[in-house]
Amino acid sequence: MYYFIALLLLIAPISASTQNEGQSVGHSNKPGTARHEKKVTPPAAPKAPESKADAPTVQYNQSYYEDTSKPAKQAHDAIDLLNALSTAVVGAFTVVLAIVAYRQYVATRIAERAWVVSQAPDPPPTNPEGDVAIRWVVENRGRTPAWVTSLGSAARIIKAGDELPENPPYTMAGPFTREGTVLPPNAKASRGVTIPAANMAAVEHGYEGKEYALYVFGIIEYRDTFGSKHETRYCYRFKPGPTEADPAPRDFYVDGPSSYNRAT
Repeated sequence: MYYFIALLLLIAPISASTQNEGQSVGHSNKPGTARHEKKVTPPAAPKAPESKADAPTVQYNQSYYEDTSKPAKQAHDAIDLLNALSTAVVGAFTVVLAIVAYRQYVATRIAERAWVVSQAPDPPPTNPEGDVAIRWVVENRGRTPAWVTSLGSAARIIKAGDELPENPPYTMAGPFTREGTVLPPNAKASRGVTIPAANMAAVEHGYEGKEYALYVFGIIEYRDTFGSKHETRYCYRFKPGPTEADPAPRDFYVDGPSSYNRAT
């Protein structure tokens, strides 16, 4: 009897527990009961800290990528350098060609332009009767015509040792037109001055124990076929005859200051 009562006492709690579980499941399966339950979101799992051991791996990968790009970058730099050098060479070659072409152009103009020069006068006779006419010519020795726009000449007798005026006192011929008078290649134009007999005698033999020198000089201004303007200045000194100091014969010789002798 006692055993039967103890067995009942043990079975009762188990049965009650089973019934409670069944009711709980039953209630949970009923519609509308779920909206009365409060959902609880489980906390997110903590993010695992990045291991320091990965840092060398990332750094290694980055350095590895940089190393693979270096050959391409070096090739690109080499191409840029080659392009720059080729551009510089082409530019230098172009400059050289331009200089050569310009020099050829200048040389052609110099070779083909007009050149108007003078010829020294012939010496006067030794015993002239009356005034002495001294004549000379200017000539175009270039390959193209010259257009003479100004022409002048003069003579001056000074004491030996004196100097000519700084600015030549030309007696100008003309007037010339603006276009000028054409002087073809190898053509000549006569120039001259007349010296009084007494003055010429002083040059030949001296006067009152003093020696005198005769200078004749002139100027030509002209334009060449290329439109450039030019000027020729000339000056000659008359030497009556040879001396102990200067054995040169009787004739006219180039002399005078630089302002009297010029050619452009």
